Amino acid sequence: MELLDLGSGIVTPPWLPLLLVGVLLAVLALLYLSLRRHLGRIDLPDAPADEPRG
Repeated sequence: MELLDLGSGIVTPPWLPLLLVGVLLAVLALLYLSLRRHLGRIDLPDAPADEPRG
């Protein structure tokens, strides 16, 4: 009886985890840039100086 080696290079290439990390970092960078762009579009009205903030 022969057991299959699921950790071999054929099933999981050694560069696959590095590729997945790169893809996830690229997605996070795009989300960060999109968030900065959208936060820059928010225009908050200035409160008058005589009104208390709160």
